[in-house]
Amino acid sequence: MSLKSAGLQSATVKAGWLRDSFAWGTAGAVVLAAHVTGAVWLMQKAEASQISGLPDPVYVELAPMPEAAAPLAEEEAIDQKEASGPQPSRSRSRIRA
Repeated sequence: MSLKSAGLQSATVKAGWLRDSFAWGTAGAVVLAAHVTGAVWLMQKAEASQISGLPDPVYVELAPMPEAAAPLAEEEAIDQKEASGPQPSRSRSRIRA
């Protein structure tokens, strides 16, 4: 391979790289322009379809909130605990037959 053919090959590679860069750049510009155009069109369409003024509000009357029960006095709490009876044991022992 001579120096002349090596230089020619290098120029061809550079030209291919520039051609590809130009093609991708152009494609990117076209896609960007399409997105901007679509966004502007959507913004104008949204403004044109806006309802003038707000509709009248709807009022709903709710039931009153129930009041919380008063806390038990200490004596009543102890009496209720004793009245419930003995608590079952929580052991996990098994009965063997």
